[in-house]
Amino acid sequence: EQFYLLIPILLMVAAKFVSPRPLLGLVLVWLVALPLIRHFVLLGLSNPEEIHTAVYYPFHTHSDGLAMGLLISWIMTWKPEIMRCGRWLNVVLALVSIGAFSFWYFASLTFLYFAVAIAYGALAFLLLRVPLPFLFRSRFSISFHDYPMAFTYFTRASFRE
Repeated sequence: EQFYLLIPILLMVAAKFVSPRPLLGLVLVWLVALPLIRHFVLLGLSNPEEIHTAVYYPFHTHSDGLAMGLLISWIMTWKPEIMRCGRWLNVVLALVSIGAFSFWYFASLTFLYFAVAIAYGALAFLLLRVPLPFLFRSRFSISFHDYPMAFTYFTRASFRE
């Protein structure tokens, strides 16, 4: 789980020295390479426990969701105009999410994490684009806008000893 702390820090440092396009390329190569890496890791393994251990525990075999989150973050940071595209993008994102969820049922272990990342990534990006009346979005957080008293109460109550 430490890569959730290290990767953003590494990318912030890299953004100081590298232009945004190569960072996008790095994330896309990472996202595409992960199923290939899983394929080669799984070659020759037949025991289900070995397969689970070989794919689930190492960072380099199941970080598809992190790569998808970095892709969405890149879009929101360096191409915010995509967030204002027409409704056709909402339809495309919904279809991609539904297609990836459908593919999830038939996917082999090689493409399973990739399908999950695409499905949830498209859904998350769609929800970030669609204005939802009961959510208030700011740059750093999402909170319930219609229930400020409850939100304030629980926030203050959590700091009490």
